[in-house]
Formats: sequence, C-alpha cells, structure tokens
Amino acid sequence: MEVAVQSVKQARMIMQSKTMAPIVVGEEYLPCPSVQSDEQIAKYIKEIFFMNWHAACTCKTDMVNDTLAVVDSKARVIGVKNLRVADVSAFTLLPPGHPTSTVYGLVEKISADIIEERERLRSLYAECFEQVTRYNVILDISIIIY
Repeated sequence: MEVAVQSVKQARMIMQSKTMAPIVVGEEYLPCPSVQSDEQIAKYIKEIFFMNWHAACTCKTDMVNDTLAVVDSKARVIGVKNLRVADVSAFTLLPPGHPTSTVYGLVEKISADIIEERERLRSLYAECFEQVTRYNVILDISIIIY
C-alpha cells in the first residue's frame, strides 16, 4: 500500500509542475484536493482499486508435438477443422503494454496465412475450385428463382 500511496503523491507532484501547467485544465478531479494524508489516500485507493487484467497465455501452443497443446504455430485449434484462435490466450508470452496491437498483428498474420493457404490450394486444385464455383453460382441462381 505504501508504494500505491507514494505513486499518488508522485502523480500529483508531476501534474502540479510548471511543465504540465500549460496542459492541465482545472483542479485535481480524483482523488480530490481534500484527500491529503497517507491514511486518506490509502482509504481512497482501497475504495476504487480493481484489477484490470487480460487473461492470456491460457491455450498452450504446440511446441514440437506437445500432447497438451491446444493450438499449433498457425493458431489452428488442434483436433478441430477450420477453427483458429486469434487472441492473447494463444500467446506463449504476454508482450509488455496493452495487448490489443499485438492481437491485431496476430490477426493480420493469421489472415495472411489463410489467404496464402487458400491460394495454394486453389492453384493445386484449380479445376475443382472452378467446378465448385460454377455449381455455387447455379445454386445461388436457383435459390433466387424460388
């Protein structure tokens, strides 16, 4: 608690500095100017404190055929077709800071992998894809007619 109390005091000192004066508008809002003693600050911290955490690294990633792994290195859920996990649960380590931008990067990478795999399969089985596409168009047209 001592560290938290000192952190509030340090933040106040920073916000009251000459450097911050041009951008600070109005008086202190929280915890409020009347909260001054260590005991008052500690009481305030206890009243407003909550944990803001991100559940992460909960899905074990495949490390050379690990039988306990949930996802592989391409974020595919092991044992389930066509399902990937693209969030911090699949991270092996949580990066410093807020994980949102890292998740965006992961999603971009997984999306690129999916597109690349689809294009690879399309080039290998071009004739099959063409027939399926033709069939889907006919099916779509027949649904519109009915």
